[in-house]
Amino acid sequence: MSEPAPTDYKIIDVIIDVLTFHMDLSEDQIWIYNQKRKIPDAPGLFIEVAFVGSRPFGSNIFCDDDEVGNFCEFQAVNVQEAYKIILYSRDESAFSRSHEVLFAMNSNAMQQACEKNHFHIGRIPPSFIDTSAVEASARLFRQDLDFQTLRHYTKKRVIDYFDQFNIPPDLHVNQ
Repeated sequence: MSEPAPTDYKIIDVIIDVLTFHMDLSEDQIWIYNQKRKIPDAPGLFIEVAFVGSRPFGSNIFCDDDEVGNFCEFQAVNVQEAYKIILYSRDESAFSRSHEVLFAMNSNAMQQACEKNHFHIGRIPPSFIDTSAVEASARLFRQDLDFQTLRHYTKKRVIDYFDQFNIPPDLHVNQ
């Protein structure tokens, strides 16, 4: 039986680490969406990474012995998850550096991170979307990129054999 994938990491953290490394960003230039952070008035590029949603496309359950002989129920689900990378700038950095996100997402570092954390990330986003208009009077330049990932979640639970339930026996006597 194959070893289940670990699920104790966040794909967002992996994306942020790779973008920070590849795009030479400081800690205050990239963050997780909806963290109550304000975009500084300084010029330069700022990035938010957001989880958009997920769609399960496969599920499985089976029972088997684990490595120490316990009878276990193994559950698994395959999920397609969507993430958004939002680039902001007060100058033209959001447009002039948007291609660097693709370089980072297709880099050797991202490939190794995917292999290490047992997920797959789509190589090319469907589009770069200019969403500068939503910023209205702030006059921010803004680009949105959507990425899809494939991920596998697992759960193992020890179950009792039919003859190992903790129910005291009843004595029935026919009279």
